[in-house]
Amino acid sequence: MTLNSQVKPIKPSDFPTSRSNRTQILKKKILDAPYEICIERARYFTQVFKETEGEHPSLRAAKAIERTLDNMTIYILPEELLVGNRSSKLVASVIPIERGEFNMILELDLKNVMKREVKPFQLSPEEKRELLKEIIPYWKKKTIRDYKKQEWKKEDLLIKPRFGLFSIFRRMKYFGLKSLWKTVKPFLKGRFFHTFRAFREIALNNPNLVDDVFDDQGHLILGINNVMPIGFRGIKEKALKLRKKNPDRAVFYDSVVICCDAVKRFADKFASLALKMAHEELNEEHKEELLQISKNMTKIPWNPPENFYEAMQFLWFTQDVALIAFGLGGIFAIGRPDQYLFPYYKKDIDEGIITREFALGLVEELLIKLSYNLFVLPSYAKNTASELGADNNAVTIGGVDKDGNDAANDLSFVFMDAIMNIKSMTNS
Repeated sequence: MTLNSQVKPIKPSDFPTSRSNRTQILKKKILDAPYEICIERARYFTQVFKETEGEHPSLRAAKAIERTLDNMTIYILPEELLVGNRSSKLVASVIPIERGEFNMILELDLKNVMKREVKPFQLSPEEKRELLKEIIPYWKKKTIRDYKKQEWKKEDLLIKPRFGLFSIFRRMKYFGLKSLWKTVKPFLKGRFFHTFRAFREIALNNPNLVDDVFDDQGHLILGINNVMPIGFRGIKEKALKLRKKNPDRAVFYDSVVICCDAVKRFADKFASLALKMAHEELNEEHKEELLQISKNMTKIPWNPPENFYEAMQFLWFTQDVALIAFGLGGIFAIGRPDQYLFPYYKKDIDEGIITREFALGLVEELLIKLSYNLFVLPSYAKNTASELGADNNAVTIGGVDKDGNDAANDLSFVFMDAIMNIKSMTNS
């Protein structure tokens, strides 16, 4: 499937009178959207891991990423100039099924998060059955979380929750009875017989109710600035050369090649969809935008960008596929975009190819896209709707260079204006 049901050809009467307010419309659409759960990544990762048991971990991961990018639902919203969705639904949590920390939440607490009063999560009955009966059971004792549990037991680091009178009294003293009951009540609702198991499982993620110990690699800057000058074609070529020099690492380099080719096909899908939508579009302005999107995606990120619009699309699409590959909770920073994008911006401004207003709109859209990821968190200590934007995709602007000189430039202030205009920033 390549076209989400949310995407429909626009009639002239439905089209915004001014394209300058596109980001405000996009922001409102996101804030008004229901919270959902997307199982596509979990489905395709499970399929591949079932088929590849015994193979090298790098190869299994690459094949799972490839299957996901080749088959996941894609869509292009009317307000978008930068394309690339990380889930099949507009605002949805993606499940990093192979890591395991969210599997427990879905298995033990899905009923509660789908019935809570504020922003309940949505999942179709068919998808719910597939998730709970087919996907999650396969991963029992196979996830990173399971491995962590084994290692903590070996080192006697596994903290078991205490339910004695002294323990309860101590928590009442620290939290206050009313506050403690408010915290625990949503988690107990409709699940009393699972409560003790659930608290034991939560201790793996929150051993002292303060620290979060999720099963990911920590906070990273992906290095998009290193990929942009060569494109994914360049990464593939590097991998093939290094494979010849390092035959003992051949499986790893083969995995890199698989991922690069999958990213190209993923981009080609968006190019084809944009072209199809352009042929069906009645609004001439939007038709031209879709044709340009198709042209951009035919070129990048396989090849390096040559102008600011292409560079912005390259940045977002690379970030998007990284987020899909990792699933959720990666905390992937994009580095210092005002530095590595500035040459493209300055060239286009100097040559009159773009206006500052156009660049501002692209930056606003980028910041919105970086912000509207979604976590599914357990109802224990979490009965509100603040999961939106919890997977921080941090942006750094300004600062100094390696010699201590002021590094701020015109694009730095475009980012500042964008932050003020949309009144939003990636969650920190």
